[in-house]
Amino acid sequence: MTNLKEISTQLGQSSSRQCGNCKREYQFNNFIQHYPKPHQDQILKLWENPDIRFYCSYCYLLEIIREIKKK
Repeated sequence: MTNLKEISTQLGQSSSRQCGNCKREYQFNNFIQHYPKPHQDQILKLWENPDIRFYCSYCYLLEIIREIKKK
């Protein structure tokens, strides 16, 4: 398992991402702290994947509501 400092060093320029809807910016160091240490390597893989969109809680809730309304 990699420690948080090593992960941050690996990321370099990609240490920030935006919400897929409202474009709110997220810093990796703040984001990763919400997850237990045993899962941080998996979270890093998700963070680095450009095909995965991250959403803030509000926008994620809106996405869920849109999906429910479709049904």
